[in-house]
Amino acid sequence: SHPAMFLALQLLIALPLLAILPSTESCTAMSTREKASEVFFQGVTQEFADTFSADEIPALLELLTDPTFEPKDNVVALLGYVDVGQEADTVVARLMKLPQLLSPAKSAEDRALLLMPGTLGRLAGRGNKAALLALERLVQEGRGAEQPVARDLARQSSAALAELRT
Repeated sequence: SHPAMFLALQLLIALPLLAILPSTESCTAMSTREKASEVFFQGVTQEFADTFSADEIPALLELLTDPTFEPKDNVVALLGYVDVGQEADTVVARLMKLPQLLSPAKSAEDRALLLMPGTLGRLAGRGNKAALLALERLVQEGRGAEQPVARDLARQSSAALAELRT
């Protein structure tokens, strides 16, 4: 009878603890956040991007709009290398919101904006039509624009489109 009572007591102690443990989803998001925070002097590589799974795409997209997360430029670069699969249109839509969300006055955010056309170019190169249309839109919007960031995006997008044609 003592072993059964001991087991029951252990369960009474353990069950409430299970309720406070993070879910598998938040553990994945935390590890994604930690990985995406790595510092790269040479830029994000394909080998590093290969450590991310398709399941981490939603967490990466959340990091783009998380005001507490830096460096967003890593996330933008990663999205160009990671196989985004069915999430490609969602990735493009989220990237296209970045000019309204990020400040070119912050260096990491400015780098994220400047990497955006290259990421869209890699997605377009894998056949994503939304990415191709996004690049064309950035070129059109940047022509004659007053904001330097819009002109920079147009210039980078034009280069990405030229690379796709070669």
